[in-house]
Amino acid sequence: MAKKLSVKFKIIIAVLIAAVLCVVSAVVFRFAVYQPDNLVFRGQSMNVSLSKERKKDYHIGLSSAVADDKPYAYNSEAMFYLQRLVYQPLLQMNNDGALNYVNASKIIFKNSGTEAYASVDSSVRFSNGERLSADIVLKSYEWFMKNETDFADLLSNVASIEKSDDKTLVFHFKEASFENIKVFNIPVVYFDENSKFALGTGSYAVESLVFYGDITLSENEYSKDKQKYEKVVLSPMNYNGLDNLNENQDYDIFLINKETQSDLIKDSKAYHIYEIGQDRGNYLIYNIENLSVRRAVSSLVSGEEFFESTQDSGAYSKGITSAYMKKPNYHSLLRKGNLNDISSLTIAYDHQGVSYSIYSALAEALENSGVSCKEKNVEVLETEQKINADIIVYYGSLSDIVNSSDTKAFFDDYKKINAKSFNKNIEKYFADQNKIAPLSKDTIWYASLAGRDNLGLFD
Repeated sequence: MAKKLSVKFKIIIAVLIAAVLCVVSAVVFRFAVYQPDNLVFRGQSMNVSLSKERKKDYHIGLSSAVADDKPYAYNSEAMFYLQRLVYQPLLQMNNDGALNYVNASKIIFKNSGTEAYASVDSSVRFSNGERLSADIVLKSYEWFMKNETDFADLLSNVASIEKSDDKTLVFHFKEASFENIKVFNIPVVYFDENSKFALGTGSYAVESLVFYGDITLSENEYSKDKQKYEKVVLSPMNYNGLDNLNENQDYDIFLINKETQSDLIKDSKAYHIYEIGQDRGNYLIYNIENLSVRRAVSSLVSGEEFFESTQDSGAYSKGITSAYMKKPNYHSLLRKGNLNDISSLTIAYDHQGVSYSIYSALAEALENSGVSCKEKNVEVLETEQKINADIIVYYGSLSDIVNSSDTKAFFDDYKKINAKSFNKNIEKYFADQNKIAPLSKDTIWYASLAGRDNLGLFD
């Protein structure tokens, strides 16, 4: 009997060990292979050494100082952090193109894109404990519309904003535009007469601000999102002393120059390097009537291989709205086409950047597919120019390229749009119509100390 029990016991132990090994292997495999799309270099937390006091706070290095007590008025590097930590918007635009509600519970575009109904999330609280309301949001937007800020151009298309009830605002736009979605990414600020600084609904609040010096943030005790750091300090950096900064690990995160500073950061092995996508990048614009041909050309430039062979900076753009757009995105939605009905194509490019490199690689791919190519070189390509070419290699932003007919067609297709799915709908529309193909987007690089919670700044 004892022998039988021993055998059973051994079998049970063996099964348990196997199960544990499977779980451990799965976890190790997950962490070994998982890497965010925008992680350029992975540092090691074993190379990070911080004092007990230093671990309590999160230190952000700024390449440019803040000159006044209204940092929310500027679309600056400091605002990149403050908009996520203090002055949250109605709708947050993430690096991967995802749109998430923050101070709004819902935003719906109606009336062919000329109106938007924004429902305010009244469960959200400012750092003084007061709940967010439609009145506070309205006053915030009115302040931005009356004052000279970096958001003036964006707000110039807002005809009026009215309160329809205690939780709902109606935005009336002068005309429909893809850019109107960005109006809801403007920070919401509350001017409380009892507070020295404007308040926000983020997980931190401004505790002190020194002109051209430090901005110190302390935790917003009323925020639903609790953070692990007692304080966040934003400080102007002296990049001339980057060797010592890197060695001393004084900062948890700071903007870096890819060409001149990335090797130094990598050598330290203490920092991750992330890249954040920008609006501007390289595109192909089509003047080809045949949709199947347009799709076939887009397939030739799709993928990392074409990007890496033609461009030495930025990031391959999976989507129209973001380089890191998750599926479904433009390239995943693109349908197959063929070049059977075309024998030659004219490609226009200019002297800017990598336009010639893109042209020559595309021309080679087309000629290998039996399509002869003619080049048209112009000094500078502007979207207003009438270029007599089938394909234009263009560098700029999507807003420069999109015309009113595209905007009208989009809002005719999507008569009622939930703002959260706005970018996904844009991806689908441009993949279906395929008048524009994204090639790449410019990026900026940040160093982030390994093993430290980066407060979701790179989401």
